[in-house]
Amino acid sequence: MFKQAMLSIGLVSAGLLGAACDGDTGPEGPAGPPGGVDPTLSAADKAITALGGRPVLAGLRTLTATVEGSRGILDEGYLPEDEAAPAASFSAALSWDYGTGDVRLDYERDVVFPFPNEYTYAELLRADGGWVTGVDNFFGAPDGAMSSERWAAARRQQQLLHPETLVRDLASGKVTGKDAGVGVIGGVLHHRLEVADDVAPLTLWIEVGTGRISKLSTVANEHLRSDVAVEALYGDWQVESGGVSLPRRAVITVDGEQVLEEERTAVTVNAALAPTTFAVPGGGVPSVIPAEAARGRRSYEFFQSFIGLGIPLGGAQTLVTPTELAPGVWHLTGASHNSLVVEQASGVVVVEAPLYGARSEALLAWIGTQFPGKSVSHVVATHFHGDHSAGLRTFVARGATVVAGESALGLYRQVFAARRTIEPDALSASPRLPTLRGVRPGATLTLADATRPVQIYTVNTTHAADMLVAVVNGVLFVSDIFSPGFPPSVPALRELRAAITDHPAITVATLAGGHGGVATLAELDALIGD
Repeated sequence: MFKQAMLSIGLVSAGLLGAACDGDTGPEGPAGPPGGVDPTLSAADKAITALGGRPVLAGLRTLTATVEGSRGILDEGYLPEDEAAPAASFSAALSWDYGTGDVRLDYERDVVFPFPNEYTYAELLRADGGWVTGVDNFFGAPDGAMSSERWAAARRQQQLLHPETLVRDLASGKVTGKDAGVGVIGGVLHHRLEVADDVAPLTLWIEVGTGRISKLSTVANEHLRSDVAVEALYGDWQVESGGVSLPRRAVITVDGEQVLEEERTAVTVNAALAPTTFAVPGGGVPSVIPAEAARGRRSYEFFQSFIGLGIPLGGAQTLVTPTELAPGVWHLTGASHNSLVVEQASGVVVVEAPLYGARSEALLAWIGTQFPGKSVSHVVATHFHGDHSAGLRTFVARGATVVAGESALGLYRQVFAARRTIEPDALSASPRLPTLRGVRPGATLTLADATRPVQIYTVNTTHAADMLVAVVNGVLFVSDIFSPGFPPSVPALRELRAAITDHPAITVATLAGGHGGVATLAELDALIGD
């Protein structure tokens, strides 16, 4: 794990989280149901019994509930070691048809980071594809068909939040479990029951004495951190109508950090759902592209966290649109994230490797066509936030030197050494030691060239401790603190302007954004005002 954060909201005291390693001890877990379960039962049968038994699970037709919760996001804090940043709170009306596999969530979402806003929308997560009604995003994009990645990621999240779905499949024989030994959570012995899955095995942690499920653990791809442990922890189990036992609270952690919490009230089992519950407005027809859906399942947290911020990042962003800002200086833009490419005599400098490896491969393909015979000598990371740095591994695999703010070097060493099996990339196929160059606060680093030297310096900003900008022949590339064309944060613009002023020997005329487009220095000053 990169970090083992202390989880909030009193999870330990609530009995939702204890030590997750074999042999560890911790606070006593929650009391089991009176009498426990037959100790001679298998782990699967204990879990089935604890949830109400086979007849009850077979008769489980629908679920409705009111859900309230909060969402965080990894690697978006000020320092690399910061915990997941709080992003949003939400309430939702949940409707679930267990027979068809259709799920509906009607959301009221209050986003606090990075663009505070309120959204009202519904997600239809049908078995045949997804649909969004209402506005769920900062850009004001209208409702319509959901990308296959987002659809699969959302359904994966619901699978993690609702262990009854997996136990129901065990009870019916749709899936089988394999004994994976025992483990200890909070001083309580648990069976570990492993169920095969197309991404990574799903392991149910089942209390030996009660059959109650404490958590579900698995592994997923996280674009920056690579293979990460994912755990869903359950608490406040209650016997609902019809005799089924369900958790009223659930928490999801990724790489040891809490990213999602939800609590359910007004839970109703087997109520009749309106015939229009899962109908697409206007007769629209959802669809699923299997390869894209598989990508969404592998990296589900990436898609879920960003939609939780009101920034949907569905679809593989491999389209590169080049604009030459100065001779040999190109702004390569995409649907949401951009890079700067500079041709030098000895190679090519890339500023920013955002999103994921597929984006970096697209950048490299363009570079190979535009500058045949030249390799990338350096890749500059403006800051460690995952959506701006998760493509670095691809450049390291090609031998590029990574230039980054000094405070992020430790994180990047872990990133480049990380095990990556869920979504293998070029570096996992051909491991190599990275070459790193750090830039200290207040320092300037120059990548020398007779025609196009690239000058790199730090920005003292509240956004990220390791923030860098790169300047070449009057063009400055900046990420997040200024995104030309988007509503500005004036305090962040002042931070950028101060950094430019502190380097009077480095001429800046044009600013190119890691998001958005291009602006002049005069336009930046006009946005700041007096």
